[in-house]
Amino acid sequence: MSHPAIPGLLSAAGMKAVRYPGGSYADIYHWQTHTTEGGYVAPNTGFDTFMGTVRAAGAQPIITANYGSGTPEEAASSPSPSR
Repeated sequence: MSHPAIPGLLSAAGMKAVRYPGGSYADIYHWQTHTTEGGYVAPNTGFDTFMGTVRAAGAQPIITANYGSGTPEEAASSPSPSR
């Protein structure tokens, strides 16, 4: 996600929206700790990096909250500086 070519590739592919966290990770991602239960969070794939990539690609960010093992309150109180 942090490679400089990614925004251009997303744009060239016609990607209009990108989701964070992606796939089934939305159900195990904890916003307050930026960790997952039983999963792996790759380096340099945090929310700030995601937003920079999406903005550079001209795409719409879609943000999902963990309703599998988290709570709406946890997601709402995330300390992310990009909020």
